[in-house]
Amino acid sequence: QWRRAEIALTSDRDSVNPFADLKVEAVFRNGDSTITRPAFWDGGRTWRLRFAPPGLGEWHWQTSCSDPENQGLHEQRGTLTCIPYRGDNPNYIHGPVRVSPNRRYFVRADGTPFFWLGDTHWMMPDLERLHDNNAPDANGRSQFTQLLEDRLSKGFTVYQNYFTGHNAHWWRDAAYECIDPARFREVMDPMLDDLADAGFVIAQGIGLYITAVNVPRDSLALLAEYVAARYGAHPLVWI
Repeated sequence: QWRRAEIALTSDRDSVNPFADLKVEAVFRNGDSTITRPAFWDGGRTWRLRFAPPGLGEWHWQTSCSDPENQGLHEQRGTLTCIPYRGDNPNYIHGPVRVSPNRRYFVRADGTPFFWLGDTHWMMPDLERLHDNNAPDANGRSQFTQLLEDRLSKGFTVYQNYFTGHNAHWWRDAAYECIDPARFREVMDPMLDDLADAGFVIAQGIGLYITAVNVPRDSLALLAEYVAARYGAHPLVWI
């Protein structure tokens, strides 16, 4: 329960720009509960669904694609069986963070109070090194891992970050028409996975005002949808 599950889908045809040309989503049903999750393109013909079931039991899912002729993406079906979480990670014991019913403070999904304590790791996926570290006390840890462990030891509960959405390494072209899924897969995925599994709530943004100035409006909207699809099943608060 509350942990992200991943479902891989394979398109039955190539697309010039899947990032902009196709939309795929799935409806998950468990009794009276219905949740719709968008899928995201992960390069080539591969698409993925990520879903964190909030309730126990069987979740039946079915996809729909903006191209109904694509039999690899349209009307695919399956079942996920959700069992209780066993472990000590608060993200999966108590569920995601939300605003309390009286709108005065934060609580977990099960009502457990949540205290927000975090500092800013702006441009984390751009600047915090995932494989290197020149600190004298690194002891084999990457810069990112050393920072994560430091904040964890100090009792921080939130890791506040954004990636620089207009940085060229997130895109395949200078016109911001197609993202580069490899950059997300190789850099941002392992960072957010590690943060979630360490027990942090991730305060996630997709850029700052310079991003909005540089990236065309339509591409920026697609980027926001893409990040929501790729990371919406993580324990996130959007900023």
